[in-house]
Amino acid sequence: MNKQRLLSGHETELLTNEELRKISEDLVVYKSGLVRILPYGWLYPAITTRYLDRIYNVELRPDDVFIITFPKSGTTWMQEILWVMLRNPDLDPNNEEMKEKLWVRSVNLCFDMILDKYEQADTEMKSLTEKFSRVCSGKKKEDGMAIQIAVSQPSPRVMKSHFPLELHNKDLLKKCKGVVTASFGWDLPEVMPGSRREAFRGVLLQEALDHSRRGRDPGECLV
Repeated sequence: MNKQRLLSGHETELLTNEELRKISEDLVVYKSGLVRILPYGWLYPAITTRYLDRIYNVELRPDDVFIITFPKSGTTWMQEILWVMLRNPDLDPNNEEMKEKLWVRSVNLCFDMILDKYEQADTEMKSLTEKFSRVCSGKKKEDGMAIQIAVSQPSPRVMKSHFPLELHNKDLLKKCKGVVTASFGWDLPEVMPGSRREAFRGVLLQEALDHSRRGRDPGECLV
């Protein structure tokens, strides 16, 4: 298997075709395939390995605010609250930044990974690509549009991530602020349809068992 060591110290490995076949019976498999991040076995689109070290190396500012959550945990709601508190506290209706989509003025560092899901990313995420062309002239989309937009943004920045804290710069909580929005994990599958919901519950159960075998609290994987 192709392996890669990340700046965070984690190691990645590509899933085999057989593993992808089994997973695709219940879940959407991204175009680039899937990669497993060790030692915990987190699964992400394989294209993620192109961006994780770049995210790790994003220069942190003392007034940065990161919101780091599990998906479907109220992240976007909290992201908007934080952005307004920092960038438009008077709720000025003429604030020019407010005219932009939330994911453009407060980037999701996972966005470049998510775009692997779309056949026509430029059409699906037109506002993001327009912003990239405007503020990152001459730079390559392949190096991460969301990442490069984040680097170009003025302070204070509000950035969102669904990646575990361990995959971010080890000094993140020392140099800036982090906000965690936690939900009881068993409720999260309710936003998913049919077989995906049951498959996700199966993953949560397996993670709980793995936590227990490692001598950790099984409940840790449910928040």
